[in-house]
Amino acid sequence: MNRMLRREKTSGAPLFWATLMMVICLVGAIMTAESRKPTVQSDTKFCWVGWTSDDIWSDVAANSAMLNTDGTLPLVKLESVAQLNSFRTHLTGNGLTVTDKYDEIASFDEAVASYDDAFFADKILLAVYVSEGSGSIRHEFAGWDTHNKTAVVQISSVSGGDTSTEDMAGWLALIPAVRSELANYTAFDAVRVTK
Repeated sequence: MNRMLRREKTSGAPLFWATLMMVICLVGAIMTAESRKPTVQSDTKFCWVGWTSDDIWSDVAANSAMLNTDGTLPLVKLESVAQLNSFRTHLTGNGLTVTDKYDEIASFDEAVASYDDAFFADKILLAVYVSEGSGSIRHEFAGWDTHNKTAVVQISSVSGGDTSTEDMAGWLALIPAVRSELANYTAFDAVRVTK
């Protein structure tokens, strides 16, 4: 009878190691997915649109809930020619220019001329508004940050040279991104960073 009640003692080692390996693989897959940042096309460009307050962005920005956060820049996600045309109308309807250049900086119309249906077939365009207290300051795309299914565009300011103007100025960073690389992101944001 003692034999029937006594359990055979078995080692839990195989089950432990199998579970540990599954956890390691899962964590590795999550970290790999998070570390895969979108690539940026070499044709990222900036165009002149003029200065405006942040108030005009709340109804079009993908990150409108974050616009009052220090360092956050308005980001508009454009996925078609129709959305691009609607965005152009939004800019002009709010007093911004789409036809004027600023020094060597192209106008909005010049900068977006090549974005047609073929472009939007496999890409999207992220438009990030950057304003400054001087038109002599220039900007550059500084990279991506990703966290919690959010793709964050980073923009940095660079000196425009030896001279400085005292005019309020505003540009759009036009950042083409491969549509499939952004498919897993559910939110978008843009921030100003210091290099």
